[in-house]
Amino acid sequence: MIRDFQTHNGELILPEGITRLEGGALAGEGDIIRAVLPDTIEFIGEEVFSGCMKLEEVILPPKVTELHASVFAACESLHTVILPENLTMIGEGAFLSCTALRQIRLPDSLREIRELA
Repeated sequence: MIRDFQTHNGELILPEGITRLEGGALAGEGDIIRAVLPDTIEFIGEEVFSGCMKLEEVILPPKVTELHASVFAACESLHTVILPENLTMIGEGAFLSCTALRQIRLPDSLREIRELA
């Protein structure tokens, strides 16, 4: 879990210079509605936002090339995700049970979409 983060009016605020969000780092955080991740982030691990029930919108930074398993699983309010142009892989169950997500634009760089993504 990341301990040094804040939300302001539902928007996630991460510490300066962070480069990695490890597995489960923000899972189940109930105050996050919008996450605009800083450009310094290069890695987003498994289940990072899993179970963030109020999360509605995520904008991923350009250095992220892979979304790992269950990264947004059970984010039932998630309706908007902006994927980076150089994304190459979407992991298993990445958007599982994201019932509000109706449309997502997949970048041309995408090479692999795993089961139940």
